Formats: sequence, structure tokens, C-alpha cells
Amino acid sequence: RALAPPPPRPGADAVHVLAAAHRLPRVRPSLWALSSFLAAGADAAARTPGDRWRSDDWFVPSPASPGVVTHFAAWLDAMTAADAGALGLVPADAAAIDPQARLTVEAAADALAAASPDAPRSTTALYVGAMYHEYLDLQSGVGRGSLPPRAVVGCGAAFLVGRAARALALGGPAASVDTACSSSAVALDAARAAVRN
Repeated sequence: RALAPPPPRPGADAVHVLAAAHRLPRVRPSLWALSSFLAAGADAAARTPGDRWRSDDWFVPSPASPGVVTHFAAWLDAMTAADAGALGLVPADAAAIDPQARLTVEAAADALAAASPDAPRSTTALYVGAMYHEYLDLQSGVGRGSLPPRAVVGCGAAFLVGRAARALALGGPAASVDTACSSSAVALDAARAAVRN
């Protein structure tokens, strides 16, 4: 029988998380709200919003048939185009940028404010786990059309974190990590390693 390793002991090289932020379906953007939501055993699933797509057009009642077998999922609210002012962009550029850019700026700003509003931003780094790029698919008509010129630099994960770092005037490293479902955990580990080194 394999024995579990002993828990790590906090030492001089321990890294402490001072703040965190999130944007999750049906949960206000505060850690207290998230804690309450989880403690209550709440369900984030809701019917597919009509402004995302018409789920009736894709719905099939049998899992054996190709198509979508449910009308419900966990959806983020307010997934409109990126805010031109918050990102320091002209409206035409903002319309081509993945709305995740705005969410990244908002969450990073929340975490910075909670950790230390007076921290020197010239040395502050930003590590983000990001894996989905559906907004690029939407702009291209999912292979049925051509991409707008601005879309190429508006939807990649590297641009997502770079724009957020620029908008928040962060002078440290800005890196995105895409390791599928483990993206956030790997980004956190990369940030921890950077602090230790």
C-alpha cells in the first residue's frame, strides 16, 4: 500500500496567497459570495441564454444522437464585448477583442486591490490560465467566413494577459498558460515558482 507523503511544512520559502478574485456563473465577484454559494450547495446551471445561441436549434432528446442533449449549462453574465475605455482602446479594436480580456482586467484589478492597493506595479507580474477561444470562432462564423483584421490580435491567450497587464500598468512578467483543464493550477504554480526564484 502506498503511503501519502507528509504534508509540507511552512518554511522560509513558503509562498502565501494574499488575495484572489474570480468571475464565475451566478456568483457575485467576491470570495465571500463564492464561499456562501458553495456552502449552500447551490447550482450554477441555467437555461441557455438566447443571446448566446438558440439551444432549441441544436437540442436532441437522445444522447445517442449528434447534437446537444440539454438546454442548461453554467453561463457567465454580461459577456459583452471588451470595454474600450478600460483597455485603453478605440471602439473598433475593442469590438474585436475577446470579452475574456475585460474579465481578466476586472479580476486582476480586484485581486490587486484586495492584496495591497499600494504595491509597486512596476514589479507586479500577471499569470493567467486561459484555454478557450470561442470568441475567435464567433468572429469567423466558425469557419464560414473571413476574420476581421483586428481579430487576430484580439483573441489569443497571450494577447489576453498582455492587454490586462498593460491596462493595469503592470511591469513584471505577463504570461498565459494553456494546459486545458489544469490551466489555472499550472499558472498559479508558475507564479509561485517565479516568486521563489
